[in-house]
Amino acid sequence: MALDGLPLLPVGGSRPGGRKRHGEPGAHEEHWVATAEVFRDPSSGRVMRVWVDPTDGARHYLPSEP
Repeated sequence: MALDGLPLLPVGGSRPGGRKRHGEPGAHEEHWVATAEVFRDPSSGRVMRVWVDPTDGARHYLPSEP
């Protein structure tokens, strides 16, 4: 079988609150600019703020501080 010999992956997938999600930076960079865009992430329920990197226009999504 094609999967024989591969290591097993841990079972679960629950993510304790406060941990960052895949592709989510830990904190904003000094040169990023916060936008007025705020939304509730449907998969986590967290309120997120959009930050923009003015050097390349990349958008970054971080949990909004209360």
